[in-house]
Amino acid sequence: MVTKGARMAELTKAAKATAARARARAMAATFREREDRLEELAVQYFTSADEVERVLAVRDREVEQAEQRAQRGVEVARAAGDLAILGMLDQGTSRSEVASRLGCSSVEVRRVLDARAAAVAEPASEPSEVETSDSSEESLGSAAA
Repeated sequence: MVTKGARMAELTKAAKATAARARARAMAATFREREDRLEELAVQYFTSADEVERVLAVRDREVEQAEQRAQRGVEVARAAGDLAILGMLDQGTSRSEVASRLGCSSVEVRRVLDARAAAVAEPASEPSEVETSDSSEESLGSAAA
């Protein structure tokens, strides 16, 4: 038979274990809540980091496209300027006078002439370009005079 004192000791032990278990569960719940909040914050961070990468990729693509458009614009404008220089030279204006009138260096005028000479020297794909090149060479010779 179990004595009254032993029974009370067991009840006290069981009560203490139950109380300890309840405290452990409360602490674990608090820990889980904190972990859930930390996990949610980590998700928020990684979501925003992914968005940053997406925005930067879009920016890089747009910058690349803008640079290509600008380069094409520069090439068109430069070609128009080169045609103006060639037009002046075709009118019999000297290279130094063209440079002086346009406020550019004689090196720039020479660059335009060299580019035209290189274009003339390239094999023509169509006969009409050859004829145009021949007339350009004649005017080039007259411009040098």
